[in-house]
Amino acid sequence: MKKLNLLILLVLLGCMFSTALAAEDFTIPKILDADPWRNAEDDRLLLASEHIYARSALQEKQMLKPLQVACVNLESFMDAGFTEAYPDIVVKHRPVYGHEAVSFFAEQINLQSDEIDIFEVPIGSSTQKAIDNGYYYPLNQSEPIREKMSSYRPFFRQVAMKGNDIAAIPRTAEQYTIAYSKYALAELGLTASDMPSTFMELMDFLLEWDKRVGDVAKQAEITPFGTSNEQIKADLFVMFMNQYYALMEKDESAVPLYEADMADLLDKLTLVCATIPEGTEEKPYGTLHEAFGHIKVNNRRSYLFSERGSFHPGRRSFFYFESVSDFIPIALTLPSQDAPVLFFEGTLFIVNPYSSQKEQAIQWLTYYMNHLPAKDAAAFDRGELPLESELYIAMKEYYTSEMERLETRIEAAKGTVKSDLEAELQMRQDRLCGLEQIKWEVSAQGLADYEWILAHSTVLWNDPYLYSDSFVPTGGKYFAEGLPGKKVAQEIFAAYEMILKESR
Repeated sequence: MKKLNLLILLVLLGCMFSTALAAEDFTIPKILDADPWRNAEDDRLLLASEHIYARSALQEKQMLKPLQVACVNLESFMDAGFTEAYPDIVVKHRPVYGHEAVSFFAEQINLQSDEIDIFEVPIGSSTQKAIDNGYYYPLNQSEPIREKMSSYRPFFRQVAMKGNDIAAIPRTAEQYTIAYSKYALAELGLTASDMPSTFMELMDFLLEWDKRVGDVAKQAEITPFGTSNEQIKADLFVMFMNQYYALMEKDESAVPLYEADMADLLDKLTLVCATIPEGTEEKPYGTLHEAFGHIKVNNRRSYLFSERGSFHPGRRSFFYFESVSDFIPIALTLPSQDAPVLFFEGTLFIVNPYSSQKEQAIQWLTYYMNHLPAKDAAAFDRGELPLESELYIAMKEYYTSEMERLETRIEAAKGTVKSDLEAELQMRQDRLCGLEQIKWEVSAQGLADYEWILAHSTVLWNDPYLYSDSFVPTGGKYFAEGLPGKKVAQEIFAAYEMILKESR
């Protein structure tokens, strides 16, 4: 009985102190050999209990400190794929949205906190300062990361490197520009040579809309843009602001020239939006009960221009994630420039230098780079090749099987039922023929256009959260009160110069 009571006491003591010990170490101190009643069976039980406590402590520590990734969202291939590949690494997603990312990162770094292991931060001046000051953990020890980064285009590598250190890896890259619809262009009797190459030419083209294509456009029910003139005015206003700010960062001495340019553009934009026909949003396309019903192939656009085109090779096929796009991106040049500005926004993944799980963080990022979908990687990686779309393959199989099914039913049908089935078969045949438009996730033409525009443009990053709030009052007066372009440009560039001084 005495032996049994002592064993119970030892087990209870172990239970009482296991949590405290787990916080310090993964082992339980050995119990002194002072018990005169101890035998081999007791030793076996005690040894087993030590293993149980040690395993419990390890599990508890893992539960207390998973690998934490602070980002907007986790892609499905990371959420499930990494977990399957590395079941021993528990990953926790900490949602942090774009406008909060820089302040959250700065707060954690100032505290030297190891709460977050990997941060997603926007590419811009604040992140560049953090990298310049060494607030990162180098990723060079991962050979796959080194190899991948060496194949990335210089424009993307330069924001992720500090000297020979791989300080971060690019996560996202978005690029938007003016684009025109091939379908709408042909309907208006125009060709690619009629399209503008500068922003001033775009303004003049729009001012001459009625004179050049007015009657044809009304008959074809095609408008200049696919949204309200008020929205177009806002979108182009922001496009001008962003490009001029980025140019001013590169050459502050050119501010008087940029200010005069912007004044002229804004006055013309006001006139354009007061005169061109109003566009209307196309209604969402889709048949919910039909497979792939939301994908609109052989799309017939009701407007000529979009402000949401892209040279990004992985963003050429689809427009607003709903319909197949026939839009061709064009790069427009500002009045004082010799080349167009190709403007990107993006984010980086950075490993916290104070993280206690740097090795696991590098494993996570290595997996991320190795599994990045081609449609995303094509922006960064010079080694990406044309890739057939999985959607194209799936839709082709679906419509082929549907046609075979309908042909069988038609053979046995009669009268109106047969006619209806034949009409349905024709619809399937039309959609099958149109699928060639979406054959490529990344096309050879898209890659070629991308390389060309990178080589013939001034390629810059937009820092979207640096100054947006500073221009709300001026923008409001421009939109609501009709403030002249000269006054708007003066106020904007005065604010630009102040922001630039404060950010140094």
